[in-house]
Amino acid sequence: MHTGRPRDQATTVIDAETERDHVAARRSGEGSSFVVDAITLIGGTTLAQLLTLLGTPILARLYAPEAFGVFAVFNSITSIIVVVACLRYENAIMLPESDRDAVNLLAVSLVIISLFSALSALVLSVGHHGVLEWLNVPELEQYLWLLPVAIFAGGAFLPLNYWNSRTKHFRRLSIARINRSVAMTGTQLGAGFAGYGTGGGLIGGGVVGNLIATCVLGLQIWRDDHPVFRHSIDRRGMIEGMKRYRNFPLYDAGANLLNAGSSQLPVFLLSTFFSTVVVGFYSMSLMVLQLPLNFIGVSLSQVFFQRAAEARHSGGGALSRLVEGTVAHLILLGMLPVSVLMLTGGEVFSVVLGQNWAEAGTYAQILALWIFFVFISSPISSLISIYEKQRFALGYNVVTTGARAGALVAGGLIGDPRVAIMLYAGTGVAIYALANVMLLRWAEASVYRIASGVSRYLVCGIPIWSVILLEKWVFPANPLLIVVTAAAGAVLYYSILYRQNAVFRAPVENAIRKIGIAPGSK
Repeated sequence: MHTGRPRDQATTVIDAETERDHVAARRSGEGSSFVVDAITLIGGTTLAQLLTLLGTPILARLYAPEAFGVFAVFNSITSIIVVVACLRYENAIMLPESDRDAVNLLAVSLVIISLFSALSALVLSVGHHGVLEWLNVPELEQYLWLLPVAIFAGGAFLPLNYWNSRTKHFRRLSIARINRSVAMTGTQLGAGFAGYGTGGGLIGGGVVGNLIATCVLGLQIWRDDHPVFRHSIDRRGMIEGMKRYRNFPLYDAGANLLNAGSSQLPVFLLSTFFSTVVVGFYSMSLMVLQLPLNFIGVSLSQVFFQRAAEARHSGGGALSRLVEGTVAHLILLGMLPVSVLMLTGGEVFSVVLGQNWAEAGTYAQILALWIFFVFISSPISSLISIYEKQRFALGYNVVTTGARAGALVAGGLIGDPRVAIMLYAGTGVAIYALANVMLLRWAEASVYRIASGVSRYLVCGIPIWSVILLEKWVFPANPLLIVVTAAAGAVLYYSILYRQNAVFRAPVENAIRKIGIAPGSK
């Protein structure tokens, strides 16, 4: 890393050549479509999530709900801190036109997260007993030494992730996610089979997985991009980047801290009002809901942010078309699994995870619609950064946090965890629906065009929903039969989607061609 000393002419020439080479390499892939880039990322992520899904039924039998509750509280604390651990400068990495400016923002983010992790270790050594007593999770104390490590691993991954998206190396991110899933699930299973079926086994596996993912992604980025790092990072560039994008720490950090805090409120307040058993049921239901939907949403977010930043610069309605297409495809992908889980959550959890998790299935039925709106919002929420609407986001999240806290406290005072979760989910649906409307307005996207693009596929779900309803309430069937019906319906729906929608068919056929099998060949 350079100091702030004046740069001579030779250094300037080297920097310019490095910048040109790096931009040329990045632009060489610009002809690839949004969907192909997204499928590239989703393909690797699918494998990672499949490994987690396969391990979940075993973990549910090795660890009690209380262990998952302790794990959820640890993850909630980590998630809230990680959101602001880089002061949100990582979000600005996608925005500069120059790679030199972007890489200096990457350096700023990594320096801040290093300092933040060291500070968290100091704070933890001073005092934490009051927080644990308030959360009603005294057993978490013996695992708090892992918190600074978890903060560094999760926080450092974010700027590396955004740099990776900027340079369009989506395969690197897929590899990192697969390594994370293998390490995390493998460690948790190993601890469980070894007799350490406690919250510590789950926490240790999570920390190991995140550390390995961050190291894998960081090493891949250094291997490919170290020339631009060596010739572009300097103190003056870092300071200029911090000044130029100062709205991110001033407004965006607070807004996202509130958003993360409000998202984790159920874990904290359910633990305070009820027990870690209830938290375990809630966290399991949320994890199962997020696995099949959020891995697609998060993957699309990486590609969408990069494409949307370019589309806004190009103009001509490119951004509105991108937003409309993204939202429509997200609705088509998430509509059926969410609706099926709303109908069959109890049966799915009882059959797949065991009868002890039936209550978690009920929670999943309550939360499913909210998760659907989160799924749609996940990629297009980057428009807040693209339009630099940090002040709006801060005010919006203040209101959001208050509404969510009120809903959960009301349910806690009533003394019924189902009511608390129902009020929280209802508030979330209203909040995300309003957020989506605002984001579409900023991008000048048409709700009518989105609705017309998905309406004809709604009829595909009617027979599936009808059969499930008949099996549940008219001719009560065995839970296993209901789950089999739901799975068969999902296969039928996505087969129709594949056959009738070229956007979903094209990347699959492209993948088939890459391995040397022509579509339709025998």
